[in-house]
Amino acid sequence: MSIKFICSCGKHLRARDEMAARRSVCPRCGAPVGIPSLQPTHPGTRAAPLTPQERRRLRREKPSEDAFGVDTAAITADLSPSDPLSILATPPKQTRTPRLRRRRQLETRWTECLIYPFLGWRLFLALALVLTVLSACLVLLIPEMPRFLEPGREIWLSYYFACLSLVFLIAAYIGSTVECALRSALAGEGPGAYWPGWHIGNVLKSGLRWLFCFLAGPIVLVALAGYYWLYGGDLTRLDWLIVAELGTLAIAYWMLAIVATNESNRLRDANPLRVAQLIYRLRYRAIVPVLVVPALVFVHGLVALFALAELHRPTILGWPMLLAFWCSALFWATFLLRWLGVWCYRNPRMPPLH
Repeated sequence: MSIKFICSCGKHLRARDEMAARRSVCPRCGAPVGIPSLQPTHPGTRAAPLTPQERRRLRREKPSEDAFGVDTAAITADLSPSDPLSILATPPKQTRTPRLRRRRQLETRWTECLIYPFLGWRLFLALALVLTVLSACLVLLIPEMPRFLEPGREIWLSYYFACLSLVFLIAAYIGSTVECALRSALAGEGPGAYWPGWHIGNVLKSGLRWLFCFLAGPIVLVALAGYYWLYGGDLTRLDWLIVAELGTLAIAYWMLAIVATNESNRLRDANPLRVAQLIYRLRYRAIVPVLVVPALVFVHGLVALFALAELHRPTILGWPMLLAFWCSALFWATFLLRWLGVWCYRNPRMPPLH
């Protein structure tokens, strides 16, 4: 048998016999409701209002039970179609408590840093496409530049200045994008898709930092290597080794200076003493910026020269090779800067020099 009764909201309900003379909650309005007793001489439980603590516990912690542990699923509607008072009693909807997003942990191994470039693969692919088109257009237009300079020299010089400014902005945006991996690691932030946005001030600041770090030392080494290459006559293997060493030192110093200036947010830290301190902190890992990075630059340079040479031929091999070159360059730059930033964060910085 079952007990039929009506809630104050007009809902027709029914309950099992063992629920007699007890209190439960209406599945429609959520108000407390007393279930009638099986004995006519004993009145049912009087439905007192729920306290705020009972309602909070009912809705969040135990949505299927009332404040006294009574199962509201036992209150059902009469499903018999012949009964005109039968209405389906739907249980109250369970509200889910919002989950707190756990903070991403910083990488502990260098292999984990390999995943970071793939988090913003759409941005890197778009930058690689833009760089591919821009570099190909520059290479294909270089033979035509002398002919353009004949009529209206001032006009074409202003046009070239605008083009160089655009190239600098694109290079600065790329440098700012790659620096996001370094700055987020230096701040102790876990892996995530970071990008500089469209703030022109931050982009120009990043581009000027890269330019200043290059002028603070690597330009001297590059100038010496270029002078030795141009005026050294027929270079032997030893001469080529000297040129390669100067280029290696220039690339390593440039990368270490960028890491040092980003860590302290001061351009004056692009000095040889800070770079030497950074190498001491990296210890055996200093082989990465000192040897691995220059080797990657030389290999990518050879691939770029081969791809640009293929653009002047009737084959289509140059375009995909140039795109692969830029994708690989962005990947390795992001990964290495991320790895260096993680290692610098886990090793405290030395006290300032006096």
